[in-house]
Amino acid sequence: MRISDALRVRDIIANNPNVKVNNVSPIVADDMALYPYISYKRVGAEFDAWKRANGVAKVTMELAVWSDDYDESLRVAEQVMDVLSGEQGIYIQNCLEGYENGAFYQDITITVE
Repeated sequence: MRISDALRVRDIIANNPNVKVNNVSPIVADDMALYPYISYKRVGAEFDAWKRANGVAKVTMELAVWSDDYDESLRVAEQVMDVLSGEQGIYIQNCLEGYENGAFYQDITITVE
């Protein structure tokens, strides 16, 4: 487990034809990004030097699905959760929603072990 496993999660989402998005970006999307898109960020890392050679036991990430259409944000979030729930070592922890700057978002929290 490494903190760069966020790239693995990004690739799983971006390369899956069942997830219908225009872009998957770290932290924030480009100002010109078209909806729907996903931004992701690492929000935590638990270290355990006794269990892992590099000390990282688990990484927590937030994946935000953005759209100008509420129903679309839900559909894409469900696509993401369906894809990730089939991956070994990736666990969905929570899903919240909100509205910001004229767009709806579904914020999915996962842990990667």
